Amino acid sequence: FLMIFLPTLLYVPIILIKTNNYLFENLFSPEVTALILIVSSILTIVIDAIQIVTITLFYLLRNEANEKNGNLP
Repeated sequence: FLMIFLPTLLYVPIILIKTNNYLFENLFSPEVTALILIVSSILTIVIDAIQIVTITLFYLLRNEANEKNGNLP
């Protein structure tokens, strides 16, 4: 549960940054704004990858444990 919840918490500031982009346009130069958007895109990809790998590992390990015990998945 925590491996899904913690990366999702990191995703909340990214959503806030993307929805309030007009505030950053006024505070920073265009280069810094572009850098913030690029970093947020990379973090989004990393967070999604962590969640997909975690869910897949959980599923595979659960199925493996069920097969060893003779239970159906």
